[in-house]
Formats: sequence, C-alpha cells, structure tokens
Amino acid sequence: MRLMYAIYLDVLVYYHKFKSKQQRVYEKQTVKNVVDVTRSRSQEALRQKLATATLFSKPPCHTFEKCVAKGH
Repeated sequence: MRLMYAIYLDVLVYYHKFKSKQQRVYEKQTVKNVVDVTRSRSQEALRQKLATATLFSKPPCHTFEKCVAKGH
C-alpha cells in the first residue's frame, strides 16, 4: 500500500511540475507574440515614414563627397 501511495505522490508532483512549466511557456509565447505584433506595427510605420520622406526629399547624392559638398 505504501508503494502505491508513493507512486501516486510522484505522479502528482510530476503533474504539478508539468502544468507549471506549460503555464510559463504559454506566458512566454504570449509575450513574444505581443512584442512581435508591436514590432511589426512600428516597422510598418517606419516604412510609411520613409516612403513619405523619399517622395518629398531631394534627389540622393551618389557619392559621399558630393553629399558633403552640397551640405546634406
């Protein structure tokens, strides 16, 4: 009977460790997904700003020396 009780307790401990680890993994994945969404939104906003800035900017200089000479 003691052996059965010891096995039962081992199973309970294993189950508790498994559930707590799964919860931590789920939380990490959720945080990662939220960060990825905000990062992609910020990258999209940056792309839009760059696209708008390039529409209204001066033509690019093709060499560093020309840019320095023109004061860009």
